[in-house]
Amino acid sequence: MDVVVSPSVLTLAAGESADIQITLTAGSAPAEQWATGFLTWSGGTNDVRSPVAAFPVTADAPAEVSFTGVSGTGDVTIVSGISGDMPLRVAGRAAEQTVASGTQDSIRHTYTEVTIEEGTKRARFDLLTDDEQGSDSAGEGELTAQPNPLTVSQGAEATYEVSWSGLTPETTYYGVVSYADSDVATIVKVIASE
Repeated sequence: MDVVVSPSVLTLAAGESADIQITLTAGSAPAEQWATGFLTWSGGTNDVRSPVAAFPVTADAPAEVSFTGVSGTGDVTIVSGISGDMPLRVAGRAAEQTVASGTQDSIRHTYTEVTIEEGTKRARFDLLTDDEQGSDSAGEGELTAQPNPLTVSQGAEATYEVSWSGLTPETTYYGVVSYADSDVATIVKVIASE
């Protein structure tokens, strides 16, 4: 882990304070593991140590991207935390499912039970406050990410393209792109409008 402190020298009178900026870069620290250390302030007769901890990630990626169309392509840009080839793991093409019914318990809370199928990579829940009736949507299609693997350099932007086809019109779909073996992921929302 590389640490840069700015300013590198401070002169303070008793009781005075100042702001500093600490910039951390992963350097050779492995991604997805905590890196810890100390920043030591020296001066006068005492040294003071400030603990520093950082968790370098494989990628700084958008939490969600949204596109429209029964078929199409769209770009996703990330900032890489590693250098080399980054595999993109694509999961899903799951159609949005709206659940309109609920059950009341004895203390007047309404709840709905949802079953998550084994092997599901992500589940997302949004609460709606209208009275529209829900329906289950089904459909099949393809979701891919290219190039795969994505060639990346630590600290630099990289862009890949997602493409989809064969979606049922007027249905919203969700997929997930994960980066290498990390938990960092981008939800890909596609509104299949014609």
